[in-house]
Amino acid sequence: MTYNFLMRRKLLKELILEGQETFELKKPIPRDISFDPQLSTRLNKVITVSGVRRAGKSMYLKQISLQLETDPQQVVFLDFSESPLTDFSLDDFSELPTLFKEMFPQSEPVFFFDEIQEVPDFEKGLRYLQNRNYPIIITGSSAQLFSRDIASRLRGKTAEIKVYPLSYFEFLRFKEFEIKPVYGPAEKARLALLTDEYLTWGGFPEVVLTDNPETKRHLLKGYIDTMLLRDVIEKNGVQNMPLMDKLLSKVIDSFTKNISINKWYNDFKSSGFKVSKDTLYAYLGYLKDTGFIHTLHEYGKSQGSAQKVYLIDNGLYEVRRKLNRDRGKLLENAVFAQLLREEHSISYWNNSSYEIDFITESKLVQACYSLNRDNSSREILPFEEFNSLHQTKLKGDLVVIESELPIKEATLFYDWLLP
Repeated sequence: MTYNFLMRRKLLKELILEGQETFELKKPIPRDISFDPQLSTRLNKVITVSGVRRAGKSMYLKQISLQLETDPQQVVFLDFSESPLTDFSLDDFSELPTLFKEMFPQSEPVFFFDEIQEVPDFEKGLRYLQNRNYPIIITGSSAQLFSRDIASRLRGKTAEIKVYPLSYFEFLRFKEFEIKPVYGPAEKARLALLTDEYLTWGGFPEVVLTDNPETKRHLLKGYIDTMLLRDVIEKNGVQNMPLMDKLLSKVIDSFTKNISINKWYNDFKSSGFKVSKDTLYAYLGYLKDTGFIHTLHEYGKSQGSAQKVYLIDNGLYEVRRKLNRDRGKLLENAVFAQLLREEHSISYWNNSSYEIDFITESKLVQACYSLNRDNSSREILPFEEFNSLHQTKLKGDLVVIESELPIKEATLFYDWLLP
């Protein structure tokens, strides 16, 4: 055996031990994300945990291990965003079971691979382990791209779990607020403050667990910068970084609104940027592939039609906003994010007189921060108009934070989220 080979084996064994220590220290707050252990144990699927950066995928691996009843000694946890693993290869994948058995001859390994997309041709290594019936759970960022490619790269032998930033009720759990049927005055006041915090700063776990606004802003800025650098610029070979940054700012400023690439093209040209419409479409696609940005198309229209833009998390708007905070738009974006978590197919609808924020397979949804007599008709009548025009009987949900009208006219955000 060569010296380099022996040193490599020693390094991998050290990484296995370090990974076990790191994994054991993880103390997850439970997430409301379903996982069927039989997908791994009986069906031998590679469990793919996908989602945007910093949404809590790594911590969710520990929750999966608890559901699998994995002994700490069985864990092989490798974080491929760490520098000692930058040159990980197919040979290393094949060595892992042998090295593990040398270290723990009485145990069977369970493999947890974090940020697996950092490894070139990782699917070959995973197939090697899968063919030997080892449980494998992986995570990956560049949410949309990773999710889209992983099934084909692993020939369909996967089961995907999507992890989003915290839902509203997960947020309350992280804040140690007890969910009850009825609240006293002090609890109602705290709930109102927490709701405002959630709408303003969103649900990225690290951001939720800090109370300092400047720290929240610093964390969110870091997420955006990392997303731009790693998932957009480096991955796609983007050359015009100032244009990409300016486009992201335009997208964030436009959240919940209709966007027009033609208008943006003219805006950029008048600002001195050398750009084509094809470049703007491509750059917008790169942003969407990260999962931080989503677009909706109008109900019944083709994919090339007008589209509205939304953010995966409200905090992304707070850290880059240039205008005064618009709580109505923040509520609308939070409602969108919840519908996305529920894996609905979502579109929107408008005509010359009416607009509906969201249409799913089973319901029509409007988001209105404050309902009153002046705006009630504008928010409620579109339900009747849509069902009449399209000969449907979809249920209409009007989601509000506060209402001057009898509550039967609308559903409070808190109640709308209840199962």
